[in-house]
Amino acid sequence: MTDQPFTPQSTADIAGPPRADVSIGIWLSALPQRLPGLLASFRRNAIDYGSEFLRELPAAFRLDAWLILVITAFTIVGAWVAVHLESGSILSIGLYFDVYSFILPITLFLLFTGRALYIALIMRPKRPLLVLMQDLRHNIALPRRLARGLPMLLFLPFLIGTFSVTKAAIPFFHPFSWDVRLERWDRWLHGGTAPWELLQPLLGHPFISLLFNVSYNVWFFALWFTCIWQFFTLRRPQCRMQFLLSMTLSWILIGGVLAAVFSSAGPCYFARVVPGPDPYAPLMNYLYQANDIFELWSLNTQELLWEGYSLHRLDLGTGISAMPSMHVAVATLLMLLGWRTSRAMGIAFTVFLGLIMVGSVHLGWHYALDGYVSVICALLLWAATGWFVRHVMRLPNEAST
Repeated sequence: MTDQPFTPQSTADIAGPPRADVSIGIWLSALPQRLPGLLASFRRNAIDYGSEFLRELPAAFRLDAWLILVITAFTIVGAWVAVHLESGSILSIGLYFDVYSFILPITLFLLFTGRALYIALIMRPKRPLLVLMQDLRHNIALPRRLARGLPMLLFLPFLIGTFSVTKAAIPFFHPFSWDVRLERWDRWLHGGTAPWELLQPLLGHPFISLLFNVSYNVWFFALWFTCIWQFFTLRRPQCRMQFLLSMTLSWILIGGVLAAVFSSAGPCYFARVVPGPDPYAPLMNYLYQANDIFELWSLNTQELLWEGYSLHRLDLGTGISAMPSMHVAVATLLMLLGWRTSRAMGIAFTVFLGLIMVGSVHLGWHYALDGYVSVICALLLWAATGWFVRHVMRLPNEAST
C-alpha cells in the first residue's frame, strides 16, 4: 500500500530500547523518572497526528465528491427497489457492514505484515523494528494517506449492498428472456459451434477446470486489494480517479442497467429457464464429473444462487445475471490500470483477464458474448472517465510534493 520508497528518518523522536553500551538495569531504573516525559511526548504526538488528519479530511472528501455523489444516487435507487419489492430491510447497514468490518481489519493486517516482511527480508536494516515504526508513521499511516482513503472506505459498502439488491431484483422486474438469443448469437459468432465446445478439447480435464475455478475465485482478492491500493494512494490522482470512477460506474451501468436490459441467466441455468433441449447439458455433466475428482466451488455457488432466486431472496451475494459479465468487466479495468502502472503489472493483469474470460465460459457462468460486450463497455467507460477526469475535474497526472 506504499507509493514510494521509504527512507528511514531520524530515530531521535522514537522511544526505543537502550544502546548496547547502556545496561538494562540502569535503563530500567531510570524509567520511572522518564515515564512522565515519554507519556507527555506521546500525547503531544497523538494530538498533532489527529489534528493533521482532520485538516486533510475536507480535501479528501472534495476530491472524491463525484464518487460520493454517484454512489449516493445509486443507493437511493436501490432503496426504492428494495421497498418496492417489500425487502426494505435489505438495506440495513448491519447486513453488509458485518462482512465488510470483518474483511477490512484482516486486509490491513495482511498489508502491514507484508510490509514488515519486505523491510525485514528485502531492505534488511540493522534495526528492522525501528525502521518499521518509522515507515508506519511516515509512510503507511501518514495522516494525508489515511484521510485520502477514508471517503471510499465509508461509501464502498453502500455501493456493494445496493448492487446486490439491484442485481437480485433484475429477474423480478424483467424475467430472463435473452438466453435463447445469446446462445444462438454465440454459435453464429464462432462459426456455428458453441464456444464451450471449442474449448473443451483443451480444457476438458478436471485439474485444468480446477485451475480456472481457482482463478475465478482469485478475482475477488485481485479486485479488493487493488481497490484498497487505489483508495489510499497519494500518487497519480488522475489515474486513481479514472480507475475508481470506471469501477463504480461499471457496477451501476454494466452490472445494473445493461444486465436489466439483457436479462439472462447463463449457460449453467439454461435448462431451468428455457424449455426444450439443453445445449449446455454436456458441459454441465462434465463439470459435475470433474467435481467428483476435484471440488469445483463454482457448482456449489451456482446452486446457492439458484436457491436464492427460487425463494425470491434479495440478499448479499445473491442475484443471477449473465449478460454482461462483471467478472470480465472488472478484469478489463484491472488490466487497464495495470498498464498505466507498469509493464509487469500490465502483462499480469492481461493474462488474468484471459483466464477470467475463458473460465467464465468453461465453468458455465457466461456466454462468450457476455465477455466480449463487457470488454467493450469497460474500454468505453475507461475512455469516458479519463476525459472527465482530465477536462472536467482537471486533476494532475502526478501528485504535487
